[in-house]
Amino acid sequence: MPVVRPAQTLAPDSAPSPADLAGMVSRMSEVSPPLSVRVERSSSTITVQVNGEIDTATSPELERLVRQACNDDARAIVELDLSGVGFIDSSGLRALVVTQQAITESGGSLRVVRPSSQVERLLELTGLGETLLGSDRRG
Repeated sequence: MPVVRPAQTLAPDSAPSPADLAGMVSRMSEVSPPLSVRVERSSSTITVQVNGEIDTATSPELERLVRQACNDDARAIVELDLSGVGFIDSSGLRALVVTQQAITESGGSLRVVRPSSQVERLLELTGLGETLLGSDRRG
């Protein structure tokens, strides 16, 4: 279990230095909840079920695991089940887009299925809903 250090306090009228910001981000990533990924294969589809939070600390691992799941099949059809994702930030969105592009370039496809309400809302607000959700929209 990571060691959590007390947050550094800054004077109200001072801006944090780059070193202060780096330390704050480092401490935040130390307390991120774990990401759980389960891969299921059928004859035509690879389903990747994700649980947890997709953020700066966990998005590189998600990218790696999804790409690893597709290594044997360049033309993989990947369904990314995000029903168990309670939080996603901009680095998580980036991971989804970059992973989708890589899979598409190799002849496969990736789409988000069963997004949690938080994920679906963020995808719609950012304009990524049509690209990542396709027909798996609630509204």
